Amino acid sequence: MIKKEDVSDDCQNVLRPGTPVKLRDRDRRMLSKAIRKGRTQPMAHILQEFQQVSGPVVLINTIRKKTHFLCFYGRAAIHIPLVTKFNRAARLSW
Repeated sequence: MIKKEDVSDDCQNVLRPGTPVKLRDRDRRMLSKAIRKGRTQPMAHILQEFQQVSGPVVLINTIRKKTHFLCFYGRAAIHIPLVTKFNRAARLSW
């Protein structure tokens, strides 16, 4: 790292060959905002919203992968039983 800075006055890595990334940092932030805006929406709806706001056209699989990268997961809510005074008495007497 120090030798690299002495030679080129730059500490950033040089871009390597390969497939370019579909979503830049700004696109990821916009996707995160679209997901937070409608957490319960289906992925197809989130994709449409994202493509209206953002420039790049991406596939739904790319959006799915990036949602996991952004720490958004599809999880079911826990079931909390209805515990009223009557239900509590019925449960305790059982």
